[in-house]
Amino acid sequence: MRPLTWLIIGLLAVMGVAQSASAEADVDFVASLPLGDAAYAVAISPDGLLYVADIGGPRGWIFVFTQSGLLRERISIQAGPSGLVAPRAIVFDRLGNLYIADAASGEPERGRILRIKPRGRPSVYASGLTMPIALAVDSSGVLYVADGRNGAVLWIGPDGASASFVEDERLLPRTRSGVGASGLAFAPDESALYLTNFDDERLLRLTINPDGSAGRLSTLATSADFRGPGQRTGILDGPTGLAVDDQGNILVAAHRSNQIQSFTPRGHLLGRVPSSGGSLLANPTTLALADRRVYVANLGLEQGLSHVSRFWLSELYRDDGERGS
Repeated sequence: MRPLTWLIIGLLAVMGVAQSASAEADVDFVASLPLGDAAYAVAISPDGLLYVADIGGPRGWIFVFTQSGLLRERISIQAGPSGLVAPRAIVFDRLGNLYIADAASGEPERGRILRIKPRGRPSVYASGLTMPIALAVDSSGVLYVADGRNGAVLWIGPDGASASFVEDERLLPRTRSGVGASGLAFAPDESALYLTNFDDERLLRLTINPDGSAGRLSTLATSADFRGPGQRTGILDGPTGLAVDDQGNILVAAHRSNQIQSFTPRGHLLGRVPSSGGSLLANPTTLALADRRVYVANLGLEQGLSHVSRFWLSELYRDDGERGS
């Protein structure tokens, strides 16, 4: 494994990995990345292929799999001015363009957004960012970018124009070297944008005004809400990637507790899929939905090769004693 990859994975491991004591769930293996690579971001293309971005280094890769796990293609991502490339989120727009958030070294002016047009090669779409770490695209093609270092969400229009969408201290990391805003996903009707803060272990909701401007930012839930006697363990423990199902429920990758957790739009816990016998959820980072299935990128810090796993969405809503209020 590349030395830089080991360093990044080691730093994430130091954050802590809690094992779940919850009921087992039916989680399947989809594909593993080659030795030396680690899955960080996952997305489903309009034609149903599975795109997986590795954690990066002097060069990064996008691996393209079928949903059955057959490797179709590898796309090379070259480093920018920092000499490093660090893909942290990938997302498709309705035209089939793939956007990649490259956090690079996490230093000001080094982060980039890359774009790959259908049948094209990677090109720089936006530059001069700090730590672009999460992406979401709306139905009009506007790209939203969460900055994990500056506590901000930016928007970039189809014409390349960009502006600050929202800045808030609740999106900032606890320390200058930490990670704040780390997940981003729209409600089905685009009336709200959901966010996570990794350091503060917080799930937030930003309302979108009818004119498309940012409305009120509110906290839906924090890990502290679920602590104490009789409470469930590992809720919002290191929240990273987000997804929203067609009912408007919010799916969160809890990186440190090896779980995918679901919440109502009001922030009530609905259910969770924990790591089980084979540890097929192993430090999840991002997730994607397709055909009622949830695809998860796993760093796999303690379980060998980094991989992608999946489970049926219904696993999150089983009446097995794991439901929240």
